[in-house]
Amino acid sequence: MVEHDDWVLKKDKGGIQVYTRWIEAEDNRKARQLHAVMFVDASLSSSIKALEDPEQVIVWLNRTKEYEVFNFIDETNWCAYTRFNIPWPLDDQDLITRNIVSSDSLKKIVHVELTASPELLPEKKNVQRMKHFDGSWDFKDLGNGKTQIDYFIFTKTKPFLPRWIIDPIVENGFWTTFNDLRKVILKNEKNVSLQEKARK
Repeated sequence: MVEHDDWVLKKDKGGIQVYTRWIEAEDNRKARQLHAVMFVDASLSSSIKALEDPEQVIVWLNRTKEYEVFNFIDETNWCAYTRFNIPWPLDDQDLITRNIVSSDSLKKIVHVELTASPELLPEKKNVQRMKHFDGSWDFKDLGNGKTQIDYFIFTKTKPFLPRWIIDPIVENGFWTTFNDLRKVILKNEKNVSLQEKARK
């Protein structure tokens, strides 16, 4: 787990913690990085499935209108297109990421790196393309059927509303994403248990 010496805890609810910090970006300004962490009573495989299955991603990723996987090489390398539903009168936003998976068997961690690749698909009319995005997932097997999940996101994209308006929206949306993710993971775990019982 990452130390939070320079982070500020913004939300601690339902076993999910959301932290933020401000780091240097372009044009002599700072941009916010977010980190969420939670523990789930589910296996590593049930947890990672929620990230790899497009039908599950669209359920838990907050404000997602479209989610598609393309340029799929294998389970460790693929691209994803995400369109976010932004309330009128603002335009929707979309994001294209390259997703790279690595693992550390000694630490029992699966790491997923997400990097914006805006050039891979043509831009759509009335949709704002996110040009910069860095994100990462860490799934750590704690044993005894428990998994720790950490998620970091950072974008230099300038916010479309004043900070006093956008900050609570972003932080609450980040928490909602993790809360819905947990529901999907626990459903995956329940389905695995049912399948195992059926085979006996």
